[in-house]
Amino acid sequence: MKTRLINLFPQSFETLDILTGKKYNELCPMDHIVQVPTVVRKEYLVGDVTDEGFLSLFDQHNPDVTRDDVRAPVRESELGERVLKMWEKVSDREGQMWVTVLATMGLEIVGGVKEVERE
Repeated sequence: MKTRLINLFPQSFETLDILTGKKYNELCPMDHIVQVPTVVRKEYLVGDVTDEGFLSLFDQHNPDVTRDDVRAPVRESELGERVLKMWEKVSDREGQMWVTVLATMGLEIVGGVKEVERE
């Protein structure tokens, strides 16, 4: 008769919620399946930042498609300040501002911003 060793030690996961920035710790047995949400990352050209706090975005692969439903990051956050400062800088001179939109579980947030000089 063979003896089979069963691994019952838990596996520790440390995760970061990309929507809130909150860290989570999870202990799970080695033989359990852990579900992970799908995250879609897409870059858009910013056409305008409205007074209501929304971004007017153009799809990089299809410039005829526009979006006006993505909210700009909160002004008090580091990313929010970068978006507003960069928009003021880009709108005053010739340049382009691109944002990275992260989508998961039906929610979308701006995850990054960059400036590109026009050619």
